[in-house]
Amino acid sequence: MTHILFDTLPIVAHFRGKLDFSTMLPEDSLLFTSLFTLGELEKGITRANHPEKERIRVDSFLKGIVILMPDEATAAAYGKISGKLDSQGQRIPENDMWIAAVALEYEMKLVTGDAHFSRVVDLDILHLNW
Repeated sequence: MTHILFDTLPIVAHFRGKLDFSTMLPEDSLLFTSLFTLGELEKGITRANHPEKERIRVDSFLKGIVILMPDEATAAAYGKISGKLDSQGQRIPENDMWIAAVALEYEMKLVTGDAHFSRVVDLDILHLNW
């Protein structure tokens, strides 16, 4: 069974019809996202021209997704990632460090379109291009 953690960008690309997850992910995939990605989606809803339409789209998508909440282990993973990237002068966006921490904590494959996630050591990444 493949455990998939979604970053925000692939979800948005899916909403825009640029990605079809049903043909791109392993058939045995269990789908997850993080509270941090949910926050980014909520931000997008508030900025949308038609927030009620986006709310329906997000809520519908999330029905098939488990949302993972951060805990002490997430914070510990975040601290390691953030400290290492800081010391190397290789920071990535704050929310993305938290998303990477969730992926590492739960040993999940991260689905993203952002190349900067490759700076995170031991992160299992599935890059989707659109």
